This record gives sequence, structure tokens and C-alpha cells, in this order.
Amino acid sequence: MMAWLLDTNILSELRRPRPEPRVSTFIAAQPLDLLYVSTVTFAEIRFGIELLTDPGRRADLNTWFTTTVRPLFAERVLEVTEDVLLEWRH
Repeated sequence: MMAWLLDTNILSELRRPRPEPRVSTFIAAQPLDLLYVSTVTFAEIRFGIELLTDPGRRADLNTWFTTTVRPLFAERVLEVTEDVLLEWRH
């Protein structure tokens, strides 16, 4: 079975009150152990949260990230190395 590397936009979409049905349906159909994220995705999410000027929104998203996203992908976070990038280009 094929594993999937989820980009930042997919995690952000799933966080929306009404995510795009095609995205949520696709993700729901995948075994959780085949869904991965990269360290770049985590960095982009963290950077986006830090840029927020609304403290309530920042706190809400920080809680979502630290209590939901990080634990969900705890063992499935891929480091983006030169070897990974070389493989990705194929």
C-alpha cells in the first residue's frame, strides 16, 4: 500500500470548520499509519501560528498543533534531508 506525505495545506484544510469534502473523504479513507508529515510542514504551521496577531486565535491553533497534530503524527514525521529531496525529484 502507498504511504502519503501530507503537505501543510492539507492539515490546514482539515482544520477548517467545513473542509473540502474531497480532502476529508480522501484522508478518512487512508489508514492512519500510512499518513506522514515532514519537518517542513511542522515548521510552516508553527511559523504561521507565530505570525497571528489575534492572541486567542494563536492560542487556539497552538493548542490544536501541540495536542492534536503533533501526537497524531508523533512517529510519522519525516526529516527533509538531501537524500529525501533527491528521491522526491523522481
